[in-house]
This record gives sequence, structure tokens and C-alpha cells, in this order.
Amino acid sequence: TTPTIGTIGTSNSVCIPLPSQQQLEAFYNSADGSNWNYNSMNNCQQIKGYPVGGVNWNFTKNSNDQYIHNPCSPNFYGITCRNNTIIHILTPCGGLKGQMNKVLGSINTLEILDLSSNQLTSTIPQQLGQLTALSALNLNNNKLNSTIPQQLGTLVSLQSLDLSSNLLIGEVPSFQQATQISFVAIPKGITSIKDSAFMSCNKLTNFTFATDSVLTNISSNAFRGTALTAITVPSTVKLIDQDAFAYCSSLANVTFPSNSVLETIGSGAFQSSGLTA
Repeated sequence: TTPTIGTIGTSNSVCIPLPSQQQLEAFYNSADGSNWNYNSMNNCQQIKGYPVGGVNWNFTKNSNDQYIHNPCSPNFYGITCRNNTIIHILTPCGGLKGQMNKVLGSINTLEILDLSSNQLTSTIPQQLGQLTALSALNLNNNKLNSTIPQQLGTLVSLQSLDLSSNLLIGEVPSFQQATQISFVAIPKGITSIKDSAFMSCNKLTNFTFATDSVLTNISSNAFRGTALTAITVPSTVKLIDQDAFAYCSSLANVTFPSNSVLETIGSGAFQSSGLTA
């Protein structure tokens, strides 16, 4: 079903269940919503092929403490609704600052969340792991810090994950439950890929490292059985552990930069892959 925008209710009705609208307001306030740049947001949406237009986010209430404005009709900038529920929040390049509020994890109808190219400076809320319908999460080009929450690896509908150009550090956790995932991009500060992180994620075709990555370890079985066709191993990697890319039957191209410091390739790291030499 094609999502409809701005077709439900009137300016004096509330079609979104009240808790969802409260959550949306909490997110707006924590991300400096009163200073968002809707023109820049609209331009980014157009470039990305997203729906454009809408009205400024507004959470004014009447004397009965009810919201006057409905995020669905007319739609707030970056909001897409279906059957009276929010399914997309698409606010790239909008001047968002401050926190990614954990309340986003309670808008459980979300299918796409794109907060890319903003100035968010918090951690990634582990509550996003509750978004079982989420198929795309794009947090590219912010200042998000700390580690990648392991709860993201439980998103069973997730197909695309872009965390590139952030300040995240540590390891990539297990995504074995995210069996639909096909695209992942990670930032430069990640130093390792967890054992069996993407094992048998057989739809994963594209995994992208930052050009200035500081990754040192690709652990055992990390990409075993995935559908990767090519991979460029960061120059900083010292260990590709056993069976890391085993049974990647489509993997036909592995590139090692000329300044690679690779020390160890574990047994069977590329066994039964698509490599011929």
C-alpha cells in the first residue's frame, strides 16, 4: 500500500494516537526543534527522492490540553503516515541538534528513520531496538558517540543501516537476527567486527568502511555465509580471523590497500568463497 500524506482528519482533530504525538513532541524538543531549518530539510528530501513539502512541526494545545495540529493532516515536514500512524520520519539536513531521544523507540510503527546530516551529539538510544517494523535507519553525518547498541542487531525487518561519519567507537555487535539486512556502513572509530556478527545474513551484499577507518580485527565467522560481492579491507586491519568470509559464494573481489598492516589471516578465512586467486 502506498503511504498517503496529509489526507486524514482536519487541523482541529488528532488522528495520531495521543502517546505517539507526545513522543514526537519529546523528540522535537530534545533535538532543538524550534530552530530547525525546513528549507534545507526540504532540499535534502528532494535530493533523496523523499516526499517534499508540509508544514512546520507545531505542538500547540487548546484549552483542553489537546493538540491543535495533526502531524498527518496536513503533514509535518518529513512525516509520512499510513492508517493514522507515523511510518516515516525523514528530517535530513534539518539542523537537528542535541539528543536522539529514546522516545523514538516507542513509535513502533516506524518503517524508515532518516536523521542524517544533522548535529545530533548523543548516544544512539538502545530503545530503537524495539522498532520491529524498521527497514531503514540512516544516522549518517552526525556526531553520535559511544558504541553501537547491541539492540540494533535484533531489528528483524532492518534492510539498510548507515552509521557512517559519526563518533562511534568499539565493535560492531551481532546482527544475526537482522536477517533482511543488505547494506551496512560504519564510521571510522569502529575497531572490530564481533565474532559471527553477520553470519548467515544471506542478503548482505554491501558493507562499507570509512576511508580513514581504524578497524583492527575482523573476528571469526564475522561475514560467514553473506552475499557480499566485494570488500575493501581497511589498511589498519591486523587480523582476519578464521572463517571470517567463509562460504561467501558471491565474494569475487577482496582489496588490500598498499599500506595494509595485515599480520594474520586465520584458517579458512575465505574458504568456499567466490575468490579464484
